[in-house]
Amino acid sequence: MVYIENHNGIFDRIVHLVERERKPKKAKVLLLWHDETENIKYYQDLGKKVIVSEHGAGSGYDYANTGHKLTADKILLWGTRSYEAMRKEGYNGELVLTGCPSVEGLDSNRVIHEGLNILFVPSRGRQNKDEFEKENLIVLDELNKTPYNIISKLLQCQDPKKYGENIKTSQMDDHDHLSRIWSILRYTDIHAELWHP
Repeated sequence: MVYIENHNGIFDRIVHLVERERKPKKAKVLLLWHDETENIKYYQDLGKKVIVSEHGAGSGYDYANTGHKLTADKILLWGTRSYEAMRKEGYNGELVLTGCPSVEGLDSNRVIHEGLNILFVPSRGRQNKDEFEKENLIVLDELNKTPYNIISKLLQCQDPKKYGENIKTSQMDDHDHLSRIWSILRYTDIHAELWHP
């Protein structure tokens, strides 16, 4: 019996593959979307196995650079950048490179379109937000000088007036957040994003 915390739908493709338990105390295994050390320790002390999934592109990398020690029995990572960052922090046997569990046939669902579409995802760093926004706008200005179609993918906390006319938004806590991302990627040829480790 597996308890699944299916935040923003990251486990939609696999929930039907396991025998689910609705109460974590009754489950043998907990599959969680992020690490909350106090909760994990509590359930491990009860004899439960705890698996934590990276919950967004780069979140494993974020964990590796915060000094926060993950205590889960297994850590599912979506990509090699997160995997290598976690290995450098001393994680080994608990790491499992899975890819994103919610991607389903993205390549086969590509949409044929005119021109070249560049998806710009502005950084939304937790610290130095004003500095990040300045950098974002410099990058967007350069992208707008190209002959290509620029799509800005924003979170609802970002001001759309600053990021052009072709805006797509989603909220990370919404159940359909990742499916919205996949629908945007169907039209995307190049992905441009500022990365702040």
